[in-house]
Amino acid sequence: MNNSEIKNIFWDLDGTLATWESMLIVFHISREYLSLFPASCSFGKLFLGVARAYTRMLRNYGPLNNDAFFNRTLAVSTGLKSHEIRELTVRMIESQKMADIVNKFIVQIPEGLASVRKIAESGKYHQLIATNPIMPSRFNRMRLELAGYDTSMFDYITGSENFFGQKKKSDYYRRLLDLTGFVPSECLMVGNDESKDLIAGEVGIKTFLLKTEYTIRSQKVSAEPDFSGDYSELNKMLE
Repeated sequence: MNNSEIKNIFWDLDGTLATWESMLIVFHISREYLSLFPASCSFGKLFLGVARAYTRMLRNYGPLNNDAFFNRTLAVSTGLKSHEIRELTVRMIESQKMADIVNKFIVQIPEGLASVRKIAESGKYHQLIATNPIMPSRFNRMRLELAGYDTSMFDYITGSENFFGQKKKSDYYRRLLDLTGFVPSECLMVGNDESKDLIAGEVGIKTFLLKTEYTIRSQKVSAEPDFSGDYSELNKMLE
C-alpha cells in the first residue's frame, strides 16, 4: 500500500493518547453533574433519568445529534427544558471543579504525545481527534489539554454535538469525512480498539492498530488493520 497517499491522521483518544487512572471518574462526573440540577428534581428520579437518557443516546442514529437527543430525552423525565439541560452541561464542563476531577484521573500516554508532536513538527499531515462522541468536543479538548497536549496541533476534535450514536458504526466515519471534506484514501485511523477503530476501513480509510498494553480486542471484528505495531513503528511508517 502506498503510504505517500496519507495526508490526514485520525487519532483515537482513550487508550491511544490518554487513559483514565480509574473508572471512578464516571462516578465523580455523574455526582458533579447531578448536583447542578434544581433541588426540585428528585435525586432518585434524576439519577434514573440521566442513566436512561445516556443509554438511549448510545443507540441514537439521528436525525438529532447525540447532545440534542440526550437533552430532549432527559427533559421528559425531569420536567426541565432541553435548553436548560444543555446549559447545565456547559456549566459542568466549564467549571473549575470538573477540571480538577479530570486532572486527578487523566493519565497521559507519553508515546502518544511524542508521536503527535513529531507529526505536527513535520508539517506533512493534518491531525484530528476521532473519539467516541458521547461527550461534547469542549470536554474532549479539556481532557487533551490536561493530559499535556497542545490542542492547536489538531485541526478538528469530535464531540457529541456533531455526531450520532457511537463510533463502532461506520456512519461515524462517514460523518467525519463529510465534516472535514477529506478523501478516505488519504486518511489513516490510529487507535487501540479493534471494534471502534478498524471499522473505519469500511469507508475506505486506512487503519493502524496500536499494539500496546491498552489494545482492546474484539470477537466481532471482520476486518484486519492495514497496519499494526507500536508508536515507534507508526512514526517510522509516517516518516
